[in-house]
Amino acid sequence: MITIQSIKSAFVNNPMVELISYEENENGFELNVEFYFVKKVRDEEITINKLIRISVPKNYPNELPIVSEFGEKTITNYPHLYSNGTFCLGTDIDLRKKLEPKKYAIEDFIQIVAWYLVIESYYSRTGNYIDGDRSHFQEGILETYSELLNLKDVRLLRILCSKYLTTSNKLNNHPCFCQSGVKFKNCHQITIKKIMSRKLMKETFIKDMRALGVMK
Repeated sequence: MITIQSIKSAFVNNPMVELISYEENENGFELNVEFYFVKKVRDEEITINKLIRISVPKNYPNELPIVSEFGEKTITNYPHLYSNGTFCLGTDIDLRKKLEPKKYAIEDFIQIVAWYLVIESYYSRTGNYIDGDRSHFQEGILETYSELLNLKDVRLLRILCSKYLTTSNKLNNHPCFCQSGVKFKNCHQITIKKIMSRKLMKETFIKDMRALGVMK
């Protein structure tokens, strides 16, 4: 469970962001934050000056924060903005993959929000994405795992995850379902085991596989 002390510490000595105010409620902490920094991207100098609300659940990192603008809304026509005004920062497994190495430090989550603001600003000026685009909902989840497991064939991705989840270690010496010719235990089982060895990533993986119809 996160505390306001650990949240406040994330803003100390961080020149690009300031915690303006916060409010605690039964669900967590509502942070009103000002991002102000300049970032150079592909010869484009981008100035970020945004007032952002970050809703941090008390059970973070079990549940991830929700982010939106507060005050005057300046982000309106960005494809990765939900209809209720909250930011689509990425799929849950994408976010957890970025946050897991440093044990879900709030500082790292702030960096994710900052990069989202840079991408949005660059898109609004050029009509292009900095790192390419990703689809929403199930398609986005599929694209995430295709990238994570280096599998572009969706059919093979479904077979791989389904076999792993339903057969446990019985197929260690079976040729990997990615058709590499390498034994499963020396190929994709390694990556999936890393995901499954981390509690929150495992829970997200199973939730995603259910959403994709790979498991019930």
